[in-house]
Amino acid sequence: MATAPSPNDLTRQQLDELDALLQKMLMVPLAPAEAPVSPPMTQPPLPPSWRVDAPASVPAPSLAHLAVNEPPATLKFEAPVAPTPIAKAPAPVPTPAAPPQPAPTPAPMVKVTPAPTKAPTPKPTPAPQPKAPPLPAPPTALTPVPAAPPVPFVFLPLVALNGLFDSICGMFGPLGRLFRSGFIKNLLGFAGLGLIVYTVIHVAQIQGWVSLPVVLPWPK
Repeated sequence: MATAPSPNDLTRQQLDELDALLQKMLMVPLAPAEAPVSPPMTQPPLPPSWRVDAPASVPAPSLAHLAVNEPPATLKFEAPVAPTPIAKAPAPVPTPAAPPQPAPTPAPMVKVTPAPTKAPTPKPTPAPQPKAPPLPAPPTALTPVPAAPPVPFVFLPLVALNGLFDSICGMFGPLGRLFRSGFIKNLLGFAGLGLIVYTVIHVAQIQGWVSLPVVLPWPK
């Protein structure tokens, strides 16, 4: 009586079939060939007891045989080579100086007789010319004004009154300057004197000291 296959055997069989299918797929060329493709050959099925074991891990190779035994490096200091001494050139021998040449004998001096010089004739002294009288000074445009004599003390009030009158007239412009001119002042002075004389005669007529044919008018 035959025994039934175990589940492990069925799994292995399926894995084997998948492996065979993958092998067929890998054998199929990617690009179509020019030559006619021969029909694929059928591969006989593998026995069911075929088993693929994983390869055992190979130990890493040792690099001990590749090591190179080298002697330890040592630092060696060598003294620098002394330069070869250069021979100094001998100092040049000084050339003896030439003896000084004797100075040449000066030629004898020839005496030169100076030519006789004539005495200069004195020039006649010119006669003195009479001096012209000085020109009169030209008259200047500005004649200096003589200083005014000092004002007597009695007339000081009149001088102050005259200054006050000039100041008041100056505030009225050209008309005021006309009134403070000398002509207008003289005219006003004579008018004042006439009024004084007229007043004295009027008073004398009223008092009966003077008799006049006409009665002098007087404002009331």
